[in-house]
Amino acid sequence: MYATIVASIIVMAVMPVAKADDPKPRLVLVVESATHEVQHTHPSVLVVKATGQVRTLGYSKPTLTRTKYVTPPQDGVQDYQFTAIPPSGLAAQALGDVRGEDRWQNFETEAPWLKGVRILGEGAGSKLIWIKADVVFPSEAMTGKAKVGQVVEVQVSHARAQFPPTDVSVSAGGQVVQPSSYTHLSPVKDENADGLAIHRFRFPATTKGRQKVTITFKLGATHVERTIELDVTES
Repeated sequence: MYATIVASIIVMAVMPVAKADDPKPRLVLVVESATHEVQHTHPSVLVVKATGQVRTLGYSKPTLTRTKYVTPPQDGVQDYQFTAIPPSGLAAQALGDVRGEDRWQNFETEAPWLKGVRILGEGAGSKLIWIKADVVFPSEAMTGKAKVGQVVEVQVSHARAQFPPTDVSVSAGGQVVQPSSYTHLSPVKDENADGLAIHRFRFPATTKGRQKVTITFKLGATHVERTIELDVTES
């Protein structure tokens, strides 16, 4: 009888807390920023980072999870679910920030269709960034052609030795285009050259017909505006 009582006590002591009480990951309220970097290793690695806003303090384990596809998305955009685990108890009722990161090794082989990534939060709280372009136009171009569904890149470049442009902005069809990156290129042929600095702006060609792509910037006190007439045809 004594042995039976002791065994019962031991079993009760090691019973785990019910997992039903554990908080589950939930989408961040708003994706505040998202960036990407391609590390040219062997194989290449796509590093995606994001900052999100959550409802209270105390969220933990922020995670960027790639959506798995049976068929690649037609727009070439990979979705990421940006989640974090809310606190299990009481938490300060103040909006907090979390930061997540994903490293996608061998992404070029696994997803040759990839053009951009979209970080998903609740509702409209998401961010879309383009990482590849189908066609590229320098700011000196007067006209350009693209097909519906292609990602267009407009480049504003200058020699690093020159006075750099400021307040660079691009709009396509009246909509402001967010900058994709600002890249310094090292000289290849001339060792005495100072290289180029390039502002990259990427956007999808979604509407058939002609649209104006307007580039504006300042060189010192001089305001410069250039326009590219982009002719978009059916894919």
